[in-house]
Amino acid sequence: MKIKVKLTCFFLFTCFLVMAQTGEKKRPFRFEKVDSETERKILQNEQSVNQTTSDYQEIEEKKSQPEPVRTRKKGKIELGGSFGMTFSNGTSINISPQIGYRINSYFSFGGGIGYNYYRYNTWDDSRYTMNYMGLNLYARVKPIPYITIQAQPEIQRNWGRKDGHSYKGEVIPCFLVGAGANLPIAGKSGISVMLYYDVVQNKFTPYGNKIFYSVGYSFGF
Repeated sequence: MKIKVKLTCFFLFTCFLVMAQTGEKKRPFRFEKVDSETERKILQNEQSVNQTTSDYQEIEEKKSQPEPVRTRKKGKIELGGSFGMTFSNGTSINISPQIGYRINSYFSFGGGIGYNYYRYNTWDDSRYTMNYMGLNLYARVKPIPYITIQAQPEIQRNWGRKDGHSYKGEVIPCFLVGAGANLPIAGKSGISVMLYYDVVQNKFTPYGNKIFYSVGYSFGF
């Protein structure tokens, strides 16, 4: 009985081997040739996928970046002028605001108003007060940093009192030429120290017949 079982198992095993050898063989791996049109379509699909991925990443990067802080664009308008007070041998007050246009870092022009007040005693102990009010124009050149050259024509009218009597005013032409230094403080703002001379020399000029100095200010926008 045992011999029959062994023979049966051997017979089945032999049949299995024969069937495995006579069966269809497995097809080996090989590269299939792709025509040019199919290859072009495959490349286009890959480029499209890559471009879509790149656009998505760029959008995500822009979203993650903080919004830029908007700052006011600097213009070319400048405000300036001069202010001064003296108390030696009397009282002198000067207020001259101006507004101008800055063409570039070298040239600017503009105009303004001016007020001058003088009060002092003359050599014969007469009390003398005088007011000057007028308009002015200016052209300013900065040939090198911190140096300013300026021309400023003016037209003024004066009035005052002397020993209790009113003085009837008249129109006074002036033409100031000057040069000085401009000291920047912050941005377009600065302080200027200028020397001027009135070349017209009207007998009623508020600037006298000598060179005088003025301290001014300016703010750029």
